[in-house]
Amino acid sequence: MLNNRWKGILLSVSFFFLHCQAINEPTTDNIAIGLTGKCLERQSTSPCVNLAGQPLTNQPEGFPCPCITGDKSTSAFPGTGKVQDVSDPVGSFNDQILVSGSSKNVQDFYSITGMAFTDNTQELFVVAKAGQVFRYDLVLGTLTTWLDISNDVHNAGDKGLLSIETHPDFANNPYVFLSYAVKAIAGPNNDMNAISYTKVIRVTDMSGNGDPSSIVLLLGQSKDDSNPLCGTSHMGGAMGFGHDGSLFVTLGEGSHFDTDIMDFGQAMPDRYPYDADCLAQFGEKQAIGSLRAQSLDTLGGKLIRIDPTTGNGICSGDWKVYNPYCDGDDRSTRSRIWSMGLRNPYSMNVKPLAEGGTADEPGVVYIGDVGLGSFEEINVASASGMNFGWPCWEGPQPMGGYRDSNLNDLTNTGIRRPYTDNGEAFSCPYVYENVVTTHPTFYYSRYDETTSWSGIYGEEYIMGAGFVGNCIGGVSFYTGDSYPEIFKNRVFILDYGALWIKTLQMEGDQYQSIHSFKDGIDTPVVSLEVNPNTGDICYIAILAGEVHCISYDIISPPPIVQISANVTVGSVGMTVQFSSDGSFQRDNNRTDWIAWDFRDGSATVIEPNPIHTFETNGTFPVTVVVSSGGYNVSKSIMIKVNGQTSPTATILEPIVDEQGFLGYVQGGNISFIGIGEGGSGGYSYYWDTWLVHSNHYHPQSAQTYEAEWSADANALGANSHAGLRINFLTFLTVTDSEGNSGTSFIRLRESDWESAYGNANPVASFAVSGFQPYETGQFVRVDASATFDTDLDYIIYKWDFGDGTIINFDPKNARMVNSHAYKEPGTYSITLTAQDNWGGEDVATATITVISGFVQEPPSIEAISFPDPEPTETTQDSTSTQSSAESTTEVETSLQDDVSASEPFVPQEETTETSAATQSGFALLLVLAAILIV
Repeated sequence: MLNNRWKGILLSVSFFFLHCQAINEPTTDNIAIGLTGKCLERQSTSPCVNLAGQPLTNQPEGFPCPCITGDKSTSAFPGTGKVQDVSDPVGSFNDQILVSGSSKNVQDFYSITGMAFTDNTQELFVVAKAGQVFRYDLVLGTLTTWLDISNDVHNAGDKGLLSIETHPDFANNPYVFLSYAVKAIAGPNNDMNAISYTKVIRVTDMSGNGDPSSIVLLLGQSKDDSNPLCGTSHMGGAMGFGHDGSLFVTLGEGSHFDTDIMDFGQAMPDRYPYDADCLAQFGEKQAIGSLRAQSLDTLGGKLIRIDPTTGNGICSGDWKVYNPYCDGDDRSTRSRIWSMGLRNPYSMNVKPLAEGGTADEPGVVYIGDVGLGSFEEINVASASGMNFGWPCWEGPQPMGGYRDSNLNDLTNTGIRRPYTDNGEAFSCPYVYENVVTTHPTFYYSRYDETTSWSGIYGEEYIMGAGFVGNCIGGVSFYTGDSYPEIFKNRVFILDYGALWIKTLQMEGDQYQSIHSFKDGIDTPVVSLEVNPNTGDICYIAILAGEVHCISYDIISPPPIVQISANVTVGSVGMTVQFSSDGSFQRDNNRTDWIAWDFRDGSATVIEPNPIHTFETNGTFPVTVVVSSGGYNVSKSIMIKVNGQTSPTATILEPIVDEQGFLGYVQGGNISFIGIGEGGSGGYSYYWDTWLVHSNHYHPQSAQTYEAEWSADANALGANSHAGLRINFLTFLTVTDSEGNSGTSFIRLRESDWESAYGNANPVASFAVSGFQPYETGQFVRVDASATFDTDLDYIIYKWDFGDGTIINFDPKNARMVNSHAYKEPGTYSITLTAQDNWGGEDVATATITVISGFVQEPPSIEAISFPDPEPTETTQDSTSTQSSAESTTEVETSLQDDVSASEPFVPQEETTETSAATQSGFALLLVLAAILIV
């Protein structure tokens, strides 16, 4: 396996091992300069011990011992030092929704996981985890389903259709590349524990549709032609074109990610029923768990480089640069490998070609690798043959769980091993002594400097960076001219769990500093790409089914407009409470007026939150226009008056407590029974269970379309996170024959959760802002991004504005930031209730005074121009924390914004807010680690 370029130097004459210290290796595992206290004292302690005083038998010789709890120090290594705010005094960044499935009435545009712009045809392609591919025409604004391969996709756990890439000259080579987990080869396809492998296919665009007959299978012609996926996650699958036209693909090591038992390939049938099938399907050389990342006999844990026409490794032909391990067979495992030592490389991008660079070489690849214990990594593959160290290394130091595991003992014949080219079995101790590994160019911690918590393996990982994260979910480059000059050549990174986007200042490929860009995003986000038409950075709001792009404007941005209604379907005489709450103007400009057209022939109403009664049948695209800062921005919502009602979804079983929780017994069966009521009948049922792991969701961990079903917690995904802090959200959606729907949800947790996990309530805090002084009709904005939870749990928010307006908890929309316009003057107490996913709550209040005197004065009611929205329909999505849901809860808009600087209106997509220097206390939310993200 190892050639000379990898090996350390063995001075056998003097019986002394000169340790081949890893590139970029810092002075201690706390990556600190100027050590003080016990860290300094312990550097040469032998043997090293953990917090319990037990020897760390596999701590590499010559490396410092881990610091213990309470040690503090300073540092200037990658990932440390205070995060710096961007100075941006002259302009604004605007977060705009480029496309959303709800606004385009396109089903399945949900749990979208990847996107790719074309370079020269004004198109965007987006993939959904379940197996759908969508095409968005950037000129016409149309969204269509381009291809559906769901019948070939293993959509369970964190596996599915995860990545997409387009040919860099799409106009002349209309090829779309897809990377996905193939339908399970052992176990049911809806079981996240089932065995699978990765496929990469090329599909040709034919007149705006994917042509199934054109599919070319590049990777995964069989299970022996890909990376094993024997766990519930770690698929990788990100793709990007090298400058020479070769195709890079990241492949995860496909192992389990338990923190109590490291995955060396041993069978764990009590947790994972298909472990024996991993061995049967892939053989002894590949059924080796996380050590796949260190073996050249498997594609698991690798960055591969292939020919995009054949899938072969780059080992022959006219390529200037060949892959490093070519063995005479261009399609062999080794011939495809470019670099190795990766865990879950979910994101990747190729660095743009520098001015004066040549396009006949592959280029430099930046890889976002999700960590296990305490670090998230940006690995830079600047040359072939690099090894990033997983599972023996994580971040800047030995990975404690694998370093200290007794399964490293080679005399344990029950463990399968990777082998060197000399036939020598090896494990992490061999890697420490003989393999040159490259530490990440940038990494960051899951621990905040405000706490003194030890890592899950006894070490302390406090970085002192002023921010933390737990799942690197995107990496991209900004080389355009639409942003201020300071952003030129910045690397943008995104964290799925911590909900932020930051930028890295680099010199060459060396990290210099990190800067805030967008903090406190209130929905999970993945993927970072550049829109070639505008140069803007874009990302995916995975659960919202939205693609956002962030643009820069020197002038003040337009207001952000939201619209909702408490009911959207009913009979003649129904009364609807409309609301523009959630709207705001980021620069806190004065709102001139808010006008409503109910589209039923009634008079225009000038107020923020009107009540209206519909007296005739019809479908009415009710529209609100907000005028502020020289802009008129409209948004619409469909109201159907047709004698129908939306159905309610009622969960009869399991029976839950007053907070909506079921306490299940591990290993026991859970019975689920749901019914639909109301509406037009002819119900269809959809159950969707989300695994909630600390501060992030794993959607679609279990799904079914039956009204009644049963499963134990392992079938819902518990065994994929054995021993970790998890519970579940289970949603039931009932849809009637007219397409109207209602949703309810319950929460599941172990019956002994209090003794197993315990729970500290969140600490609620929020800030109030808006046009000053607060006046009737003006939006008062509330921002709870300073709220945090010391258990690192997911937080949802309830707002009581003190005038009878209450925005309730919604697990699908955290509502961290909100706004409200008061109708009457007075003194109001605003109450925030923050609730974690275990039911723990905390309350914060603020008192404001709202004065009168603001009179909304449009030029004239007759002069207000309302746009004519497309007559698309919306279905109701009513949500409740009870087992029986009301069908009159808030409904999001189904139509996009119209924005104009002056009338008449010019169509434009929805807009929301960001800032280059958003001040947020969200880093406090992540004050301790012990976090595992897959």
